[in-house]
Amino acid sequence: MEIKFLKAYNGDAIYISYHGKNIIIDTGTGATYSSKRPRRPKQYGELKDIIDYIKSKDEKIDLLIITHLDDDHIGGVLKWFDNDIANAKNLVQSVWFNSGVVINKYFESQEADENNYTLEGEYNPDTSIKQGVSFEQYLLENRISNIELIKSGMIKEIEDMKFIILSPTEDKLKKLLKPKSVNRK
Repeated sequence: MEIKFLKAYNGDAIYISYHGKNIIIDTGTGATYSSKRPRRPKQYGELKDIIDYIKSKDEKIDLLIITHLDDDHIGGVLKWFDNDIANAKNLVQSVWFNSGVVINKYFESQEADENNYTLEGEYNPDTSIKQGVSFEQYLLENRISNIELIKSGMIKEIEDMKFIILSPTEDKLKKLLKPKSVNRK
């Protein structure tokens, strides 16, 4: 088993390889995939290197796990999908990501109006909520993976690897159905 913590620029990005199976847990910020500074050529990060490495072995990403919406966990995959969605569609086999659509479907709930709010005042346009919606749209529009809810108590197996899901609880997922409104000034 190979476990590698990628340089994620204040975030998390983990690569696990085991008997030809590849798992990526979180993808760091966008710079984990690539970055470009004014008047400098594009520089690729360790996430791009791992993706290229997996492709060079003619393997797949068997499981992509995005634990939550913070930019330092989801930014890298969004940068990858922005730059190379055609290859991403063929490479990613399964995704664990509790998106709004998945949570609403699980609880047989309509999307709450409160989930369609805007932030007032100055804010970063790459807020986590916007990124989560973007990732969800990529998955749905490109039919990447069958998306299912992941919650505590589940046991998932991939060949001889066993995953025991510790979080989130069903109560925490219910709270995501109707988030508190946000007002930043």
